[in-house]
Amino acid sequence: MKRILFIGHEAERTGAPIVLLHLLRWLKENHTGIEAEVLLLRDGELREAYERVASVYIVPKSVLPEIVTRGLQFLRRKLGLRKRLSIPDLVPFRKDYDLVVGNTVGSLEHLVFFKKRGLRTVSWIHEMRSVITSFFPEPGRFAEVSKSVDRFVVPSLAVETAIREFGVTTRCEFVPEFSEVGIVDEKASAVVRRALGIPDNAFVVGGCGTVSSRKGTDLFLAVAANLNESINDIYFLWVGGPSRYSAAEFDHSLNEIERLGLARVIITGTQKETGSYFANMDIFALTSREDPFPLVCLEAASLSKPVICFAGAGGIPEFVGDDAGGAVPMEDVDAFADQIMMYYLDRDRLHLAGLAAHRKVSNEFSIDSSCRKLTDLLLDLSN
Repeated sequence: MKRILFIGHEAERTGAPIVLLHLLRWLKENHTGIEAEVLLLRDGELREAYERVASVYIVPKSVLPEIVTRGLQFLRRKLGLRKRLSIPDLVPFRKDYDLVVGNTVGSLEHLVFFKKRGLRTVSWIHEMRSVITSFFPEPGRFAEVSKSVDRFVVPSLAVETAIREFGVTTRCEFVPEFSEVGIVDEKASAVVRRALGIPDNAFVVGGCGTVSSRKGTDLFLAVAANLNESINDIYFLWVGGPSRYSAAEFDHSLNEIERLGLARVIITGTQKETGSYFANMDIFALTSREDPFPLVCLEAASLSKPVICFAGAGGIPEFVGDDAGGAVPMEDVDAFADQIMMYYLDRDRLHLAGLAAHRKVSNEFSIDSSCRKLTDLLLDLSN
């Protein structure tokens, strides 16, 4: 029996925590040789789901208000100061763990603590330059901390390239991100469509994520404005809302919709279940400026939705290839709109691209295939 501790930076309903939850569920159902425990650095709505498949421990929350705590953390990073981790911070600390796996760059500093106590460590990185820099603004610090990692796991070539740019030389293993193959209740999808006020014959371009600049919500609106007058039966549906830190961007987006007269643009706000929304899309638009390998693209592709994205924004162009959508130059709104128009005018091509996207998720990015590969790697490293 191998004992593995997984460190999660939070338990919110976002990509990396969901992927970790998929892995833990898969381990519980398919692998009796691993005893998994989870240390959450911050609580969240997925905690109860984690607790159904593993023992869960949560780092005690500071008695200071969160905005003060985050401000102090930011200031310490700017000044090059390090938080000294102690055993009480990381209870329970057990020396008999065979492996400690940090999920996301947000847990990387904590791996130093365990490495110094003789444990083998893995960093499962889902982030690129801007997020890494936000955690490690001090030059050279990310590479220094990475010396406490025995192996990196990355979901795409784009992520490996990003960490190499910081001077990290630790070996990387590629394990694709993974998603459940979508099965959606048609009646539930019809109810959602009616509630949104989208006509049955409308062509729907979808997006998903926190309303923010990094996710490119402004570019999504720019594409909508580009096509708003030329196609009168096209709707743009963004599934998502503000994060705790992007309320101003969310308000700005709503103001832009009104200012530009985009009556057929809908922002739903945060949704716990997205399948019925994705089912109503004809195509998925990933307008992110930087996104390592967003799970929402796999979720949309599993429902046979082609994906359009920006080249150089992350790993999704590696998924799209030449048959499951398209990649256009970074922030080229006109080229993005042209791709949508192509599929709007050629529904046979749209159908074939959707089938290719579904086939890729089923064959190359399924939970079973990626979890098997990742589990084999973790077991090998824990010996």
